[in-house]
Amino acid sequence: METSGWFVKFEDGATELVEVGYLRAVGAEDPAESVEEVPLGADAEAQWQKGTDKRFGDAWFPCKVTHVYE
Repeated sequence: METSGWFVKFEDGATELVEVGYLRAVGAEDPAESVEEVPLGADAEAQWQKGTDKRFGDAWFPCKVTHVYE
């Protein structure tokens, strides 16, 4: 079973698949709970590598949604 989420592009050109719960719309305090909350083309913030990279902790990084998958 595939998890829904987004394919995003960060400001430095890096790309990442982001699952629901690790992406939020710009200005939002809480992560999106569904793909409908952050549409294709939207400016967003993603938690890098789901917060598992200890260099970044729970930091959020600006990105743009380039694909939505369900």
